[in-house]
Amino acid sequence: ESPYNSEIVTRYALMLGVDMLRNESSPARIMVLQRRSGELFQRAVLLRPSYSAFQYNLAAHYERVQHDYDKARDHYKLAVECEEPHPEAYFRLGYVLQYHIRDYAEAEACYQACLRSQPLHVTAMCSYGLLLCNSLKRYRSARRVLGRVLELSPSDPDAALGLKFVALLERAAQAEAGGDALSD
Repeated sequence: ESPYNSEIVTRYALMLGVDMLRNESSPARIMVLQRRSGELFQRAVLLRPSYSAFQYNLAAHYERVQHDYDKARDHYKLAVECEEPHPEAYFRLGYVLQYHIRDYAEAEACYQACLRSQPLHVTAMCSYGLLLCNSLKRYRSARRVLGRVLELSPSDPDAALGLKFVALLERAAQAEAGGDALSD
């Protein structure tokens, strides 16, 4: 096959970026493999820019390897704008927006879009609940979402801790407001 076939380029990039790194201990070699993997993800996107999996892979590389969150955001957005959006792209975009870019309104919209297409995506649901609590101060909604996470995954530590935090914040908000006001 041609070295410019986008599927082959992506498989090779994944092999370099995941499989070979598992067995590599040399920091210099790891950097070379990561750089080459990123170049191949870019090549795949150039060959087929409207294929959501390629945009997603490149975005994930920018997020997790290069820690370039602006580029990660841009490529996750391209992955969700494709005709057949990558199923994880809305979640990862919401995560990057919440924890790295700090665009909470846009993160909320991404989590909601993710949960519309994957209603039982527990990790997205938990991140959304934590966003509602920590950043948007919507404690009742956070309690409802995090409670649903615990229904689906009773041992989820983030949801359990998030619910305890919600209870503390609700009590503090009640005390501050004279005992009768809560967000949403």
